[in-house]
Amino acid sequence: MPRHERTFAAMGSSFYICLDTSMEDDYVKVLMDKLVDRTEQLEQRMSRFRVDSELVQLNHHLMMSVKVSSTIREVLELASIFNELSSGAFDARVVPGLEGIGYMGAHPDPQPVDSGVVQPHSGMEDATFLPLFDVAAEPDQIRLYAPLDFGGIGKGYTADRLADLIEASVDPALRSGYIVDAGGDIVISGRQEMGEGFAIGIEDPFGSKGALAAALQLPALQERIAICTSSLKRRSWEHGGEKVHHILDPRRQAPARTHLKAVTAVGGSAAYTEVFTKCTMIAEGTKAYPWRGVPLPYVAIDDAETLHYTTDIAPLLSWISVKYQDARVIE
Repeated sequence: MPRHERTFAAMGSSFYICLDTSMEDDYVKVLMDKLVDRTEQLEQRMSRFRVDSELVQLNHHLMMSVKVSSTIREVLELASIFNELSSGAFDARVVPGLEGIGYMGAHPDPQPVDSGVVQPHSGMEDATFLPLFDVAAEPDQIRLYAPLDFGGIGKGYTADRLADLIEASVDPALRSGYIVDAGGDIVISGRQEMGEGFAIGIEDPFGSKGALAAALQLPALQERIAICTSSLKRRSWEHGGEKVHHILDPRRQAPARTHLKAVTAVGGSAAYTEVFTKCTMIAEGTKAYPWRGVPLPYVAIDDAETLHYTTDIAPLLSWISVKYQDARVIE
């Protein structure tokens, strides 16, 4: 089947859509435009970096009943579930910690003191003993107790929603496969032209741009497969004379003390898989965060430049770089 591709910038990353379909070119172009538009809509809902986003406005009205969109409500509910499954390793209430290391988001103009608007950092930094959100008295309204960041779930959630749109728009009989790559959080379905499944490279966190540590050969299935990676390669910087990164330990509100540089996992949902990779990195340095959900197959690379992998991902590992030939199995 003919291949159609679209690359675009969103959520501070590069997005890539690939669709192998026999649908008419004009129809596919309209669908690609819809996928870009849907991504923009989701970013406008969830971004912490747009002053007019729904999330930024919600963060600016703490402890007040606020009407929210169905998207924000769904992401909040998922965030609550993942908080429970991860024993607290995943917690969207990390804004004070992120901004404390210089990872600033957008802030609306300060409200007048008598406006009734509670400022995001008015003593609410330690609110983890409270629920993530409460349902307000009015329909479609919720109440926040602390500002939120959806960086640990946003791109995975977006990849899932874009996959929904593709599957709702193209009959399975008219598509052989598709890829949604939301800045490294990937959803794949189907097969390539010759009938084999898609192959996905695992980036080397110590290598140059494009260098791979390993590769996965996926089965040719119509069911979705999610492949997500959390890495310290790109979002690490110096702050106050110390090297810091964006994956925070919620209880410390500080960068996680982890020996892992990257984790790549395979699952069924990109949102779940993205959260799992981040929590695996956070929990590596502490026993305080046991994972209570279904564990996923994964590959991890540590700061000693050693590759580790679980036994259940071994059948998918089609290649490992010579650099990592001393790879170890995670018992």
